[in-house]
Amino acid sequence: MRRSGIWIVLGLAIGSPARGDTGIAAPASESALFRAVTDGDGSKSLGELTAIVEACSPYPASAEISLALTGWLRENHPIYAGKLPTEANQFRGYLLAALGKFSANPELYHYVRSELQFAGHAFNIAAAASTARSFPEKAAELIPLLEPFLRGSYEDEWVDITTPQLNYPIVHPTRARHEIIATLQAFGAPAYRSIGLLDEIAGGKNRRDLWARLLSARQGASGRRTFAQSHSDLLPKRNPGRCELGEARDGSHR
Repeated sequence: MRRSGIWIVLGLAIGSPARGDTGIAAPASESALFRAVTDGDGSKSLGELTAIVEACSPYPASAEISLALTGWLRENHPIYAGKLPTEANQFRGYLLAALGKFSANPELYHYVRSELQFAGHAFNIAAAASTARSFPEKAAELIPLLEPFLRGSYEDEWVDITTPQLNYPIVHPTRARHEIIATLQAFGAPAYRSIGLLDEIAGGKNRRDLWARLLSARQGASGRRTFAQSHSDLLPKRNPGRCELGEARDGSHR
């Protein structure tokens, strides 16, 4: 139920007041949010589920909340009862990306690896590549799974992994390759073997120069741009306001 711009979930005020409201909803406690996650079922709308995920953001170091939210990635979880397959897939991709800001756990790594192995759509790959940065110690295992999506034959497209909604034009556009390159940047030296593929994307640019750019673009202080943003010339430029390649976002084929 939504009241005055605030989601009311399990009796908790989650979200922010609507414009014109004078009251401010205080953040729910960690224990209350953990209960909201573990009690989640098919009666909750995607909007309510999204509000719960967002409400958990003040507790990124909470191992309990991270593990509970990771449980929502299970395809047969009760929260997906009554949801369309497209809706469930969109929410799972959004959640996978969102979990990259929470405490890492082995179960989350399992989902990241699984998506990179078996998914193909840019939305799922971008989400998995983004959260892969939470596992630098697994770089040697993840890099071979990321590399195939750098090849020119992969049909990449603009997506938004910050929301489960299919909004066009896209508000926060990214691509699978953007997220993969940023992850290789985060992995640093272990990603050296991927330079050949980055060279291919760059259209024959000098490998040594490309590697220097990769290392020098390590994101530092807040406000610095990521490698993908600073060197977007390595990637094809298209209009992010529409779905361009392969399978449409609604599941149909062009």
